Amino acid sequence: KEYFDNYYGWLLSTNQEPKAAEIKERAGDYVTAINLYLKGGLPSKAANIVTTYNMAYPQDLLERIASALTSNNMYEKAG
Repeated sequence: KEYFDNYYGWLLSTNQEPKAAEIKERAGDYVTAINLYLKGGLPSKAANIVTTYNMAYPQDLLERIASALTSNNMYEKAG
């Protein structure tokens, strides 16, 4: 557990949000994973979590995903 926490902290401190997001996604912490994917510039991976893991996500988070997708010209995913 301590190793994991140190590794996760290192990923964040070295701006490796997408890798940290993968860890959170595998751990089932989907909201944190989505936020990390968005911060890392990967809105399509954030959207994939929403479509793969059917649960109630905060509306503002869904809007942030849609906004990030449209600003990256990923209209089909945003739809």
